[in-house]
Amino acid sequence: MKFENRIIDLQKAYEARKLGIYLNSTPFRTLPSLGNFLGGIPKGVCIGLTADANVGKTPLAKNIAYNFYLAKKENPKINYQLIYFCLEEPREKFIDRLITHFYYIKYGKYLDYPKLLSNSKNILSEQEWKEIDGIKIKVNNFLKYVTIVDDVYDPDTMYDICLEHLSNNGRLVTEIKNNVRDIKSFVPHKLDSHICVITDHCNDLTGDKFGKGETFYAIEKWCRNYSARNLSKKANVTCFQVLQQALDKTQYTSKGKVVVSKLEPSKEGLGDNKQVYRSLDILLGLFAPSF
Repeated sequence: MKFENRIIDLQKAYEARKLGIYLNSTPFRTLPSLGNFLGGIPKGVCIGLTADANVGKTPLAKNIAYNFYLAKKENPKINYQLIYFCLEEPREKFIDRLITHFYYIKYGKYLDYPKLLSNSKNILSEQEWKEIDGIKIKVNNFLKYVTIVDDVYDPDTMYDICLEHLSNNGRLVTEIKNNVRDIKSFVPHKLDSHICVITDHCNDLTGDKFGKGETFYAIEKWCRNYSARNLSKKANVTCFQVLQQALDKTQYTSKGKVVVSKLEPSKEGLGDNKQVYRSLDILLGLFAPSF
C-alpha cells in the first residue's frame, strides 16, 4: 500500500466520524471513563484485561459484549459480530447474568442471583416473574448476535471455530505453515464489519485438542500465534483476552507478621505468562483493593 492509498482510507474514516459513524472502532456506550482513555474499541487489535481474583474481570468482559450490542442497535447497517469463549461458566449461567443485567437496566433494581435460581430463602414473586418476561425480547436480541462457546478449552479448536466463522462471513484465504492454517487474507461480505472475540478467561485453557501441553503453552499459542499474528493482524478481528494476575499476595511486616493484600495489576503480575504481554496492543488493569 502506498502513502496516498492510506491517506484515502484515513480521510474516509475522518469524514464518517464527522457524521457520527465510527469506521475503525466501536465507541464505548457503557464505560465512559474507559472511553475517554481509549476512545473506542479499535478493530484489529489484541487487548488484555488483567486483575486479581474476584475483582470483576468477567463482569467487565460481559460489559464489553453488551457495548457491542448497543452499537449494533444504534448502527444496524454495521455488521457487528461477537464470539464469546465462556471458559469459566456454562452457557446457562451466562444467560442468567444477562437476565439480571437487563433487569437492572429496565427496572433500575437489582435481581438477586441466588433468588433467580430459587436457591435463597426468598423466592421470586409473581410480579418479578412478569418483569423478567418483560426483558425476554432484549435478552433474545442479544443472543442473536453473539456466539457463546462454553465446551471448548484448547486453543486449536477455538482457532478452528474462529476460522469457520470468518469463512461463513467473508472470503477467507489460508495457507498451511508448520501444520497450522495461517490466514493470508480475509475480506468480509459486508465491508462495514467489526468482529470481536472475547476469551474469558485464558487461564482456563488446557493444552491442545489432543489433550497435550500445559496451560502456559496454551495461553502462549492462543494469545500470540492465533489471536495476535492471525486473527487481529490478518483478519482485522478485535481480540479480548482475560488474564489472571499471578503474583503472590502474601507480604510480611517488619515483625514477620503475614499480611495479605491485593497488589495493583501489572505485566509482571502475569507470572509465567508475562511474555504474552508482547503480543498485546493494549493491557488494561482492573484494581479494586477493597474487594
